Amino acid sequence: MRRVRLALGSARGILYLHTEANPPIFHRDIKASNILLDENNNAKVADFGLSKLAPVPDLEGETPAHVSTVVKGTPVRAFLPKSFRNSRGFYLRY
Repeated sequence: MRRVRLALGSARGILYLHTEANPPIFHRDIKASNILLDENNNAKVADFGLSKLAPVPDLEGETPAHVSTVVKGTPVRAFLPKSFRNSRGFYLRY
């Protein structure tokens, strides 16, 4: 049950950033090490180093319908040992 509470707390934090923060914020680096716990074990989203502010309406009140960003965060290959990669750099499933 504790994991479900932590997952829900994390999801609420991300939902707040996307829908209620003014301006909205795109975190772009959500991972377990960026979810911290307070003294009551409530999840808190942290480390906004790669975050980006969402677009805001222009003078005519129009907001872009699409936002593209470059993929950020820690690359998966940083966590996998070389034994998981073949000679071409592709990842093997075991």
